[in-house]
Amino acid sequence: ENPLGLSPPLETETALKLSLTAAQPGIPTGPLETRVVGPSAIVVEWGKPETDGGAPLLSYVVAARDVRRTMWMEVGHVSADTQRLQIKDLQEGHEYMVRILARNEVGLSDPL
Repeated sequence: ENPLGLSPPLETETALKLSLTAAQPGIPTGPLETRVVGPSAIVVEWGKPETDGGAPLLSYVVAARDVRRTMWMEVGHVSADTQRLQIKDLQEGHEYMVRILARNEVGLSDPL
């Protein structure tokens, strides 16, 4: 539109299809830092994934397992703007493995 009026309309030749092609987020970045803060607690820290998969990160899931066992247990989750968690109620003298997964609307990343 200009001071002289409206121009003829312009139309596309084919239909347009809108779609969101999001994927799972990337792996949280390491190194995974751990610090013992008591006889039954540790603090873990990590970095953000290099990619969010095309959808905003929602949270991180933290899992741990006793090295003598095979099953991972979810021990906590934090919001997407936090990359730190204190894991409590661990058994003194035991050794643990820890992994971190990023979550977006599509799903979970591979673990760090």
